[in-house]
Amino acid sequence: MFFYPRNKYLLVENVEEKPKDNSQDLALKFLMPDLPKKDSPTVVMRLKAVSPGSDYIKLVNHFVVVQSHLIETVKVRDHNYLVVPEHAVYGVFADEKLNEYI
Repeated sequence: MFFYPRNKYLLVENVEEKPKDNSQDLALKFLMPDLPKKDSPTVVMRLKAVSPGSDYIKLVNHFVVVQSHLIETVKVRDHNYLVVPEHAVYGVFADEKLNEYI
């Protein structure tokens, strides 16, 4: 199943951190969904899909810095999708200079 955002929303995914060798952490991971921590005002996410007409269309699969309190979880059947409104993005990380965005 695929999820396509609309109305100026962006589909993002959590950037995974390196796993720790701690059995307690594994137990917690099993019980809790893999969502970004919201104790920080910003979080780095990977941009997975954009709404039609979005200015971010060329930035799919890039890393973006978003306001963590605006991350929403959309639950459909047994899937969780993370979305943020376009205005929640502070900036983009890229390996090369993006001339059209400077």
